Amino acid sequence: SEASIWVKTYGGAGQDSARSLIETSDGGYAIAGSTESLGAGGNDFWLVKTDAAGNEEWNQTYGGTGDDYGRCVIQTSDGGYALAGYTRSYGAGSDDFWLVKTDASGTATWEHTYGGASADNLWSLIQTSDGGYALAGHTASYGAGNGDFWLVKTDSIGTVDWDETYGGAD
Repeated sequence: SEASIWVKTYGGAGQDSARSLIETSDGGYAIAGSTESLGAGGNDFWLVKTDAAGNEEWNQTYGGTGDDYGRCVIQTSDGGYALAGYTRSYGAGSDDFWLVKTDASGTATWEHTYGGASADNLWSLIQTSDGGYALAGHTASYGAGNGDFWLVKTDSIGTVDWDETYGGAD
């Protein structure tokens, strides 16, 4: 039999970008990125859930009046989602790691920021075997140089267990 092929677009009049795509446990997809078309202002984290044919089931935005850039989505062991990226709306500095945990319908259940006074940009997220999270990116707030690799390990509700920087003077 011939494979089904489809193409879908999601978004509005503003700039909307997808940065992460996963297949969900129900055979659909979750797409994470940022939207200027929807949300509280500027760029906001954006999560779109589709069925297996790419038809939108729901979408949710997360963010404040500053720019918030979603970079990664995972489906969590409880059937919900965790989105991560960096925020200019919340936190301690110009950019901070931002982790948003949702239920299965995309409603935020908790969120945490991680970072210091300088730019801290998150690029990757996993759920760890103990139910917590590991967040990776770069930091200009901590470490030995002007931008070091930063790994943050949290518990299941986003509280930091530990963090480490890796890098040299440059």
